[in-house]
Amino acid sequence: MSTLPPDIPTAAADIAAQLQETHPPAILQIRRIVEQIGVEAAYACLQKALAVEAEGGMLTADNKQRRTPGGTYFYIVRGQLTPEQRRILWPRTKRPKRPSRSQPTTKPAVAAKAPSPAVHARPSGRQAKPPHVYAILPWDERETLAAPALEKQGAAATVKISLVGRPGKVIERNDAVIVTLTGPKPPALPKGLPVLPDDAVTVFLVYIARKQWTKVADAMQNPEDRLVIEGYPFMDAKLKVIGVLTQNVTTVLTQRAQRLAG
Repeated sequence: MSTLPPDIPTAAADIAAQLQETHPPAILQIRRIVEQIGVEAAYACLQKALAVEAEGGMLTADNKQRRTPGGTYFYIVRGQLTPEQRRILWPRTKRPKRPSRSQPTTKPAVAAKAPSPAVHARPSGRQAKPPHVYAILPWDERETLAAPALEKQGAAATVKISLVGRPGKVIERNDAVIVTLTGPKPPALPKGLPVLPDDAVTVFLVYIARKQWTKVADAMQNPEDRLVIEGYPFMDAKLKVIGVLTQNVTTVLTQRAQRLAG
């Protein structure tokens, strides 16, 4: 190969594409391999895997079925790793400790009685499910995982965003008002989701019709009040912000007063 992709995410995505690998965990593993052994070594293993595929492929360890191109690639990579690299890329799960020989698992002095054929044992209750092991999705690996998802995009039936906060400078025009809101740090999220870096700050540029703004302008004179905005979000790539076209706007104190009156 005369030229190589300039960075790890691009190289990993390219290797996954040549292996026709679409399974997200496998794509993630390819990214980790490139990070561990480098772009050149990762491509060298790719060429070997493609050569094996061209000759008919490689069978699994039990010789019952043919490995996928990605499986062949992983097999070749593992054979060239150092023990430390192998532990990082394919960590072994700890096996449960066997009981000590000095402590018998059963009491030999008491013989187990066979249950009577007419009596059926009842279950003692629900069995506890094994605990789930959650792995946090690394933020830097989102590019690799997003590549196959972006190739075949779905369609959202409904899109809406809700914002609550106080605007900064208010830019008023005859037909509309523009304000900005900066997103806060994310709240507690489900386990497994990536942890956002500190510089992942979202700025919302909100467009409010003049008629809508007139209803909340006086309320915004109270420093204790906040806007409640519902609208349609869109990505403004030029300004690098999330634009919001307001559909409904009110304030926190206005909503509170309405609840008390009702």
